[in-house]
Amino acid sequence: MGYVDASIYEALDGGRTADMGLLAIDPEHQGKGLGKALMGTVVGALSRLGVRRIVLDSVSCLERFYSRFGFREYRRWVTIRTPIQTLQQELPSLERWR
Repeated sequence: MGYVDASIYEALDGGRTADMGLLAIDPEHQGKGLGKALMGTVVGALSRLGVRRIVLDSVSCLERFYSRFGFREYRRWVTIRTPIQTLQQELPSLERWR
């Protein structure tokens, strides 16, 4: 139904920081408060782990959602739209190696 990805590191200023890469809710389950619940859970967990700053990249249409959790814009940048393909490799069954 939902997924979130975050990495914790020590920033150059010495503050423990989390970089949140992706928060996603299955379209079938959007609009039911799951994103809000997931975000609240993640922010709480990161705080308990000693994180003092969470950084994430977002599109402007989600600014209101993230502002509910205290996020404020501190940098703006533009990316060049380039088609990206997802690659996959099917690995052989483990049975083959036994």
